Order: sequence, then structure tokens, then C-alpha cells
Amino acid sequence: MRIRIPALFALLASTVLAAAPARAGGDDHPRRGLAIGGECENCDFSDKNLAGAVFIGANFQGSTFADSELPGVTIVESRFNGTDFSDADMPGAHLTGVTFSRANLGHANLGNATIERVNFSSADLQNANFSGAQMVFVTFIGSDLGDALFANARLRQVNFLRATLDDTNFRGAELRRANFAEITGDDISFRDADLTGSSFENAQLSDVDFTGANLNGANFSAARIEDAIGLSKESLSGACGDEITRINETLTLPGCNGDRAPDVDARQEYDYVLRFHGEADADTLIELQALENVRIEVLSQIGEALEAHAQDLDRDAIRQATAEAMREIARAEREMREVQRELARERVERERERASIVRDLERERDRLLNERREASREAARQVIESMPSTHFGPPDVPRDGPQPPPRPER
Repeated sequence: MRIRIPALFALLASTVLAAAPARAGGDDHPRRGLAIGGECENCDFSDKNLAGAVFIGANFQGSTFADSELPGVTIVESRFNGTDFSDADMPGAHLTGVTFSRANLGHANLGNATIERVNFSSADLQNANFSGAQMVFVTFIGSDLGDALFANARLRQVNFLRATLDDTNFRGAELRRANFAEITGDDISFRDADLTGSSFENAQLSDVDFTGANLNGANFSAARIEDAIGLSKESLSGACGDEITRINETLTLPGCNGDRAPDVDARQEYDYVLRFHGEADADTLIELQALENVRIEVLSQIGEALEAHAQDLDRDAIRQATAEAMREIARAEREMREVQRELARERVERERERASIVRDLERERDRLLNERREASREAARQVIESMPSTHFGPPDVPRDGPQPPPRPER
């Protein structure tokens, strides 16, 4: 269930920015601290200076921010599904609880950004720059990351399921427990990356550079990797695979389920496969996954807080903090279930409307066919009635039978 909020302020902000001078008094950022919220679908913010802007609870589905200046932007709990951020400059951005499903972020600059609980599923991220970014619970399911740059980025609990990684650079990145299941790509660099506990199940890769990478606990079950460099028995000593695994056709790995299990469990808490049946269903599943990420994150933070402050907290305070966190999660889950129910009701209503339209069309078709048949019968009757009366039977024969021909006179 989505609550629509008027986007008057967002539209007004766009107008003000368009009318304001690009630089006032030598300031490159004329509207620092601008807050934008509400709903503004299919709006045009392209080539705008939105430096330092704050988006809270915004819905800009289908809008465009192409070529806009967004350094230091803060975006919280907002939707940008199908939005165009191509060539947007967003260094140092702070993104929390944001959805960019099917968005275009080609050539976008998100260097040194802080990205938490963000969904880039099915997005176009070709040539995007995430170098030095800090990411937690981020999803790139089915995204195109060709030529994207993740150099020296720190990514924790990040999901690249079925993503395309052609010429993608993860050099020096921290990718502990990352999910690379079913990815495809050529010419990928994991040089000096930390891939501890990562999963490459069913990956199809070629020309991959693993030089200096930490592969302890990595899972290569059913993976096929050709022409990889930087791999050896020593570098793969802590990894595992299965009988289907093929790495350079010569390297073999111990079984992941055998007696010699890897030191780190490579299975992900969020190991799943989404099967999309429509945009609404896809968005719901994406948000449900983000909600599960929130649950894991909150519980992890509670555990860390308890460990750090166990001596300073009493049991009542611990129970209260835990109860409040779980109530917040339950509230979010109720909202998501209501979204699912509303989508189901809408699908049922659409099906009823479709069935009703089909029935009406069938009735109209039958009526027209009956009218046509009746008109044909009426036309036939009129033709018959207009014809003159004519006898088409055999000639009349006397009742006494046929008479002999008369005799000729002598």
C-alpha cells in the first residue's frame, strides 16, 4: 500500500534551482541543505545543481537526474525505480534504504559514498564509479556492471546474483561473504581483493585476475572459470568446489560438503533466487529482501552493542532495547504484508475486470451473429415472396390415363 504525498515542495525546489544562478557569490552550491520529499514521478531534474540536497521519503520513479551535480547528497528511504541518473556526479553521497531498481546509473560517480540497505537490482551501472565506497546490505541482482569501478571499496553482505561483470574492477576491495552466484563476465580484476567466504556458485567467467586475492572459504561449486591468473593450489587452499567445478581445466578443489570443509561458511543468509513475474511483484520481492537485510542488520547491531556495553547495561534496558527494535521490524513487516495483500487484491480485481470484458464481448458477438442470421432469413423470405407463381412439376395428365393419338382420316 503506497501513500501518495503531494510533491509540490519537490517541484518548487526544482523551479527554484532552475531559476537560481549557478554560482552566487562564488559559491558552487547555491542551495546547500535543500530538503526534498514527496512524490514526483516522471519529473525532470536533469543538469541541476543539487549539491548537499537531502531526499527523505521521496518517490521519483521514472524521473531524470541525468548530468546533475549531487555531491554530498543524502537520500533516505526513497524510491528511484526506473530513474535516470546517467552521468550524475554523486561523490560522498549517503544512501540509506533506497531503491534504484531498473534505474540507469551509467557513468554515475559514487566514489567514497556511504551506501546502506540500497537496492540496485536490474539497474544499468555500466562505467559507474564506486571506488572507495562503503557498502552494507546492498543488492545488485541482475545488474549490468560492465566497466564499473569498485577499487578499494568496502562491501559487506553484498549480493551480485546473476549480475554481468564485463571489465569490472574490484582491485583492493573488501568483499567478505559477497554473493557472486550465477554471475557472468570477462576480464574482471579481483587483484588484492578480500574474497573471504564469498560464493561463486554457478559463475561463468573468463580472463579473471585473482592475483593476491584472499580466497579463504570461497565457494566455487559448479563454477566455470577460464584463463584465470593469480590462482594456484596454495591460493585456493582454503576454497572449495564440487565435481562440476572447472577452473583453468587443471585446478581442483576439495568438496564443500566433504570432510574437509572450508574455514568460513560460504553459504549466505540471503542465498535465494528471485523469479520476477511483473514489475509490481519484482518491487515487492526486492523490498522484502531489503527488509530481511534490515532484520539482520538490527540484530547484528544489537549483538555488537551488547558485547561492547554488557557491563554498562542492565537486563531491563537490554530487553527494552531489543523489544523496541523488534517492534519496529514487526511494523515494517506488517506494512510489507499489506503491500502484498493490496497487490493481490489488485491482481484479482484486474482479472475480474478482464473476465467481465470478455463476457461482454462474447455477448455482443452472439447478438451481432443472431442479428446477421435473422437478417439473412428475412432477406431470403422477401426474395421468395417477390417471385411470380410458377409450376415446375410434370405436365397435367388426365385421370383416365394417357389417350392414344388420333387416327389419321382416310
